[in-house]
Amino acid sequence: MIKKFIKGHISKFLNLWQQELELKKEQANPIDSMLRNYLKENKALGSNDRKLFTDNVYKLVRHKVYLDTISPKPLSWEGRLDTIYTEKFATQRKNMSLLPHVRASCPKDLFDVLCDSFGEEKAIEICMAQNLRAPLTVRVNPIKISREELIQKWRDVNKFAIKPTEFSPYGITFTTDKNENLYELPEFKRGYFEIQDEASQLAAFKVKCQIGDHVLDYCAGAGGKSLAFAPYLKGTGQIYLHDTRDYILQEAKKRFNKAGIQNVQFHTQESLNNNKNKLVKKFDWVVCDVPCTGTGTLRRNPDLKYKFSRNRLKYFVDLQASVFKEALPFVKPKTGKIVYSTCSLLQEENIFQITKFCKEFNLEVVDGKHFQTTPGKDVEMDGFFCAVLQFKN
Repeated sequence: MIKKFIKGHISKFLNLWQQELELKKEQANPIDSMLRNYLKENKALGSNDRKLFTDNVYKLVRHKVYLDTISPKPLSWEGRLDTIYTEKFATQRKNMSLLPHVRASCPKDLFDVLCDSFGEEKAIEICMAQNLRAPLTVRVNPIKISREELIQKWRDVNKFAIKPTEFSPYGITFTTDKNENLYELPEFKRGYFEIQDEASQLAAFKVKCQIGDHVLDYCAGAGGKSLAFAPYLKGTGQIYLHDTRDYILQEAKKRFNKAGIQNVQFHTQESLNNNKNKLVKKFDWVVCDVPCTGTGTLRRNPDLKYKFSRNRLKYFVDLQASVFKEALPFVKPKTGKIVYSTCSLLQEENIFQITKFCKEFNLEVVDGKHFQTTPGKDVEMDGFFCAVLQFKN
């Protein structure tokens, strides 16, 4: 049984989260950020209590739609929490009188759009998979250490339960639910690895840059994708990181310095505009990891499903088209490639966009196929989409 003290904190926090969501809707603060702030302000929660508190908060948010139907009325977070630890929580999943989106614990608007993309049966499988805890996966930095060396060290010295990822040549996945504070490890501080889901790694590796290439990461954020493909360049060529937020580029600088990558420069919107005449048609690769609904990462960000709406989807579709159009002039006309990627599952943000871009800008998909991962029964990775495009000759 969960102690009353922890139950009280769970209810208090989730009431705050629900108020935030109702007040600000899609502009609500992310739940992980709210959790960090709450734990800073509530030091009475010890390390073991914090894990129990956090795990149950995420579980309640993931299963809220389902719990709202099967929990005792009037609804309360404590009532929902008690329901999770009853037999009813498992058995009612098989109750076919419940609507499909309720059994899958997914808001109906989002469930309907997933059905449009995958059909109802697959949509249910995806939603059920996204209600599970996400695996913890890291990407080894081969500039500093091999995957084999790091696995050996972690198994022998740290006694971590880990395994190499199946598809990424640089990934390591933790095989237990134990919370490891990887940020405090000396290997993290030395730049030996970054936390990155395997699907995100595989999407980054679609940027098959070669020695001497110039790469523009147009929506770079803190540089996660560029950090993954940078070793391909072996210190040659140049990576240009662009983002409209200066503070996040400052974070990227720290990460690249720690990783031992020096062939990189950082550009705000202003500096990119100031150098535009020199940079147009210069790049062998342009990467557009565009803003999206994040529907492929709901295991990590379960609050996103309550921010979804068709209007929000349209907003992202329009924004993605605008970003792609802005980035395209930087691609070398004859030999350059542009990579479009999202962490969305939805066809509106993925294959429909690619079809439109090919038609509008005289492009084609390299090798005629795109990359996509979909969470499900046998797929532990996040949902990612990626397509490499080039101008038709």
